[in-house]
Amino acid sequence: MIKLKIISGKGKNYDDISDIGSLRRCFSTWVYSADMLRDYSIEIVRDGSNDYDYELIDKRCWQDRKLGSLEKSIEKGVDFLSKRTGDYFLMDGGDCTSLMASIEVLRNSNAKMLLKKHVIAREDYAKPSFLGRWWFGVHEDQKLNMSYDISEEEWKKIGLCGHNNGHEHVYERTPPQLNNIPYNPNGRDIDICAIWQGIHPPNLDYGDKNDEATYTHHRVGCWDELKKIEDKRKIAKDFIPYNEYLNIAFRSKIGISPYGMGELCFRDYELVQAGCLLIKPNMGSLITAPDWLIPNETYVPVKTDWSDLNETIEKVLNNFKDYEHIIINAQKKLNEVHKLEHFCMHQYNFFSNLEGITNG
Repeated sequence: MIKLKIISGKGKNYDDISDIGSLRRCFSTWVYSADMLRDYSIEIVRDGSNDYDYELIDKRCWQDRKLGSLEKSIEKGVDFLSKRTGDYFLMDGGDCTSLMASIEVLRNSNAKMLLKKHVIAREDYAKPSFLGRWWFGVHEDQKLNMSYDISEEEWKKIGLCGHNNGHEHVYERTPPQLNNIPYNPNGRDIDICAIWQGIHPPNLDYGDKNDEATYTHHRVGCWDELKKIEDKRKIAKDFIPYNEYLNIAFRSKIGISPYGMGELCFRDYELVQAGCLLIKPNMGSLITAPDWLIPNETYVPVKTDWSDLNETIEKVLNNFKDYEHIIINAQKKLNEVHKLEHFCMHQYNFFSNLEGITNG
């Protein structure tokens, strides 16, 4: 039996895991799989126990983007970890593939590995991008255009934690009206559902601005492109109350889901559950587990700058029957890959093959 202790950053000894909501980013799947994990020879220890093999340390303990600089965050993280004894893993439950403020801590601590929800190909990290988010591109007016040369040996210390937004959505966020609803082609009188928050409020990441030129530019850029076909296609867009959005999704043929602060978004799952054909910017070299977004099998990819969006929409709507199998495939895949037994098997395989584990 492998015994694991979650260091959540909560409570006197940083190990309080009683509030599952506060664990959402890194550990909620671990907690609601705890009983099943025992069947896979893994135990989550509780109540302050010091009888464990490894610590899993939440990023809240070793990363803080609100400190005003990347250097301060790294310093805080390294200092916290310098006081840990025994073997531990860094758990980065962030939504994006960026390694910023994580790999620096990995390199300056005794962590066995850095575990993330998703990564991109090793060579792609060598290409500079603002805040380490590849789809943001380079912003010359900002400081944090990050790139990382990662050796093959170091790459072995960066892996997947085995869960992502899909588990949180399926087990915590799915509203009743989306639960196990099979695809119904009837009543879909709206061509395109393009509903999301477009304008991000002022936001500072390690002292650099992340709003109009990044998040907002990408999301509003899609709406701007859709304006060119508003005269011939029925489009629902902008940001509206959640239940109204769901009603529109059930009436829509296509659902578009841009990136947010990460490549995967809860909207991906909602639109598929509502029976929309998901159109989404290409996922690039993203590696995640579980992986259910497969180009032209569970979603239709477009370029991240939306330059081929309208062309793709016309092709799809003019031949919609030829694409309906993608909707059905996506619904089946979403339900299958997020079963908790797959998460438990991922952890079993990880810990039983620890010395040779890799992320891809």
